[in-house]
Amino acid sequence: MKLLLFFSLSLFLISCQTNMARQFERITPGTDKDAVLDRLGSPRNITRMNGEDRWYYLYYQDEIRQQKEVHFKDGVVIYVGDKKKPTPEIDPVAVDTKNAEVEKQLEDESQRKKEASKNAYTNYMKYQKKLKKEDEVQYLPEFESVE
Repeated sequence: MKLLLFFSLSLFLISCQTNMARQFERITPGTDKDAVLDRLGSPRNITRMNGEDRWYYLYYQDEIRQQKEVHFKDGVVIYVGDKKKPTPEIDPVAVDTKNAEVEKQLEDESQRKKEASKNAYTNYMKYQKKLKKEDEVQYLPEFESVE
């Protein structure tokens, strides 16, 4: 009796796992969250990234661990499949490189503005001296003729 119970329970669990792989095939973009919950059950993990809800499912098929993702936007499936790799523009190394380039450009621009500011002050002071005629001789001395 125990052997029969064990065998039937094992068969049930195996059929559930195989059924999980088939259920993923039935999920298509446009399916709502309720239908996904009915077919796949509760996800192992849930995250929210870039305005999308991401549900992660883990199951075993033929003793091989399978991990699938379901992405939702506005309550509707937009992606179903294997673990999604980050796109190159979202890759942390690419983002750091891009940020370093932008930071260097901003630093160069700041340095140019500082130099322009120094030159502007020098030019202003020269202009003020010219207006006040400080750089010109204000009077001519009177000379006596030499005999």
